[in-house]
Amino acid sequence: MLARTRGATGPSWTSVARVAAGVLVCVVVPLASWATDGRGRLAFTMYASTVTYRLEVTATDAAGRRRRVDPADLAGEVSSPAAPYLRGASGFRTVAQIDPLRAHLRDVARAGCRAFPGDVVDVVLRESPTPLRPGDLDVGPTEDESARVACPAPAR
Repeated sequence: MLARTRGATGPSWTSVARVAAGVLVCVVVPLASWATDGRGRLAFTMYASTVTYRLEVTATDAAGRRRRVDPADLAGEVSSPAAPYLRGASGFRTVAQIDPLRAHLRDVARAGCRAFPGDVVDVVLRESPTPLRPGDLDVGPTEDESARVACPAPAR
């Protein structure tokens, strides 16, 4: 209910400010988050879509030999929110959202340095908006994000 004063003909400033704040929080901020990052992190998207992803981890030694590492082998080494996403990530998996893994790719690479001594560890996150169905081999277009970490020299 609007508080009116004697002689006032319009809504009070406090009610106008409340409406403006509501429009800002409920409309402008979610739309701006879609426009800036394309993912709508601040929009109301909980479980509205899924993402299919696969993680490729490669350790390279000083001689240039590359070794593929199963992401599940790193799950015990990662102490970030990315750890639950590592089991089964060597093949395509479908989940509701992948933001914690995307934000902690460097943590996964550092865990690769601890678990598999080498000079460099590369992590590639391959994402597809297309959900997997049993028997699907092609997941459609992928969007890749990667991280590379130079491993510290082993202590002597």
